[in-house]
Amino acid sequence: MAPMPEQTSPGASDPGSGDAGLPVTTDATDAATCHADVATDSANCGRCGHDCGGGDCQSGVCQPVVVTRGIGSWVEHLAVDTTDVYFVATGTYQGGNGSVRHCPLAGCVDSGIPILSGVESPRYLTSNANTLFFATGDGVVMSCAKPACTSPKVLAVEPTGRIKSLAVTADSIFWSNSVAFDSELGGVNKCPITGCPGDTPIVVVSGQKQPRSVVADSTFVYFATMGFPDAPATVAECPVAGCGSAGPTVLSYDESDPGRLTLAGGRLLWESGGALKFCATHGCNHQPGLVTTTVTGISGIVVDGSTLYYAVDGVIHDGSIKSCPLTGCPTAGRAPISSAENFPSALTAGATSLYWAKRDGELRRITKP
Repeated sequence: MAPMPEQTSPGASDPGSGDAGLPVTTDATDAATCHADVATDSANCGRCGHDCGGGDCQSGVCQPVVVTRGIGSWVEHLAVDTTDVYFVATGTYQGGNGSVRHCPLAGCVDSGIPILSGVESPRYLTSNANTLFFATGDGVVMSCAKPACTSPKVLAVEPTGRIKSLAVTADSIFWSNSVAFDSELGGVNKCPITGCPGDTPIVVVSGQKQPRSVVADSTFVYFATMGFPDAPATVAECPVAGCGSAGPTVLSYDESDPGRLTLAGGRLLWESGGALKFCATHGCNHQPGLVTTTVTGISGIVVDGSTLYYAVDGVIHDGSIKSCPLTGCPTAGRAPISSAENFPSALTAGATSLYWAKRDGELRRITKP
């Protein structure tokens, strides 16, 4: 079925309603209220007013719809607002032919609509209410105004030329770097979202063992390190003004390939060794809690209200989108919201729907449970 605009009917944006991925039992009184078969009615799926936004309703569960196709096989980041979903096409390495693209939430032509072209391997796309931010393959941090990516601007030039992750707050943009290709050393730099004087970034912390994922709030920047044979992998924090001589504060030691850091409700969440973990943003005595465990191949995390959604890459067509309350859930999470997915990635939440990319180049969405 052709995709339709997102709906804002009552109940559509409540992530805590129902049991994600499971057939929803709705009593006859509720069904009679909207005179609908809530098991199959896509405008009242599982409960009255729960609209699938163009997707089918099967056994009271909304099914995904395709927003566009042909977006590429390695899309790692999406940005969504009330009207559009944005993504980047990296182009060929050092070819200068990458682009920033968008697509209305209702759907668009294959490959999306280019809004900024001639970019060197754009990546790590993120946004705030009015602006898109991204890095280039040669280490330039850039921004442009939504929705048409007008007035593209260089914010900073990373001296190492190697950016690993981006995070934006109300007034700053942060990124991790490495000093050389696959070097064991790197750090975190920052810049005002209006741009750094002379395009020269401000050092937050340096000398870290393979820093990767980074996220920030108004007071601290958090980052994961991959470690090295002589140092454990960690999750750590620094004041946004910089660590200074004291160095970073380690929140959790001996992690296993930690990444996909996310902030929600005073907690820092991340995935590590097949588990989704959390810690209070300013420490948990090196003993992080567990949201769920034994999840192999986590390829995306997003928090919406009291629910954590995550993508599992699976094998070929065995990937899935799942959910779990932030308070925790059974091993491996709940039943899938969407299954038989081809390596889903770049999971992102809009007002009423979840969005993700697939290895076969589809960009999909599904109404939240």
